[in-house]
Amino acid sequence: MEDLARKLGFNRINCVGERGLAGGSCLMWNNNINIVVNYFAEGFFEATVWDIHTQLNWKLYAVYGDLNCISNQEEKSGGRRVTANDTKWLSNFMEATGGVDLQFIGNKYTWQNNRFSGGLIRERLDRAICSPDWLMEYASNGIRNMPISISDHAPIILDTHLFASRGFIPFRFFEAWSWEDSCKKEVAMAWSSNGNDTVSFIRNIDKSKMAIQAWKKKHKSLNEGEIKEMEFRLQWIQNQPISDLLKEEEARIQTLISDCWSKLESMWRQKSRETWLSLGDKNTRFFHAATIIRKRRNSIWSIKDKDGRVWKDRKHIAEVINMHFQELFTSSNPMINGEFDDLFTTRIDSLSNECFAASPSEAEIREAVFSLHPLKAPGPDGFSGVFIADIGS
Repeated sequence: MEDLARKLGFNRINCVGERGLAGGSCLMWNNNINIVVNYFAEGFFEATVWDIHTQLNWKLYAVYGDLNCISNQEEKSGGRRVTANDTKWLSNFMEATGGVDLQFIGNKYTWQNNRFSGGLIRERLDRAICSPDWLMEYASNGIRNMPISISDHAPIILDTHLFASRGFIPFRFFEAWSWEDSCKKEVAMAWSSNGNDTVSFIRNIDKSKMAIQAWKKKHKSLNEGEIKEMEFRLQWIQNQPISDLLKEEEARIQTLISDCWSKLESMWRQKSRETWLSLGDKNTRFFHAATIIRKRRNSIWSIKDKDGRVWKDRKHIAEVINMHFQELFTSSNPMINGEFDDLFTTRIDSLSNECFAASPSEAEIREAVFSLHPLKAPGPDGFSGVFIADIGS
């Protein structure tokens, strides 16, 4: 099991051996998660988890085996009808402990008897139950029920942020879009050449953004799954006898795969902000990991207000931040005595001051804009330097 744990990416493990072809259980975790296993036996374990974000300890229990407990008829499909005797064990446990059955998404049922030739039964036998206090601390938690595939039971995943509000997702222009002729045409149609003033430019930027967003909905996004399908097709072709028809298809698929990898890699590179690494090595996995790490690092899990109170929900975190900067940039309109003027020495003459205050020329603006790094953090409009240098020009 140690070898399996390493393959799955875990470096800590606690196991109970199987009995013949049945039984056996295993708890795996990483060093970055602080877990103390208090008790571990066949069919049950208890562990204490230290949450670094909430600075709280909480208990994790797991009970597994042929419990066959459901709460109502809605959790069963097929077979005989559910009776009170089928639901009493779980109902009594929930009532005695005050437990809360966590909300789930995904499959409605987590077990089936796999009798596809007749007598197929499905039930929701796997669930996560928490205390009311734990639910208050992790209000966005939930369970993701996976499909029933290899085993007769489905894996279930506890996610403490499953139903967390994603908030506003700002518009971001990706370099890979600039390689699409259809995207360039949409921008060209949206961009008006009437006037050269600032208002016209801002209007054109807004129109271009709306045009690209509409184009993005119609344009199929890339994913590694589709690339793998093309690679499987390429493998099949290369195992067949050589023919003119298959040679043409092979050349077309190879070109398409190369283009898709370049676009997908570029998008993840831009999301990760790891612009130092060059493209061309199919580094999507690295860029993906860097993006996740950056998002986690930039997340604000809790904040302390000026009175020392700690807030963890999004609403209060936003209020504390807004209040801080409102107070920071609010002036009390102090009166400064004119006698202090003699303390200041004039270091900028009138000619230099006029140069500093003068509006930049069109050539200076153009030089500054086109010298921007194409993939650095975009402005408030969501467009990075690559848009101006490639499409916008």
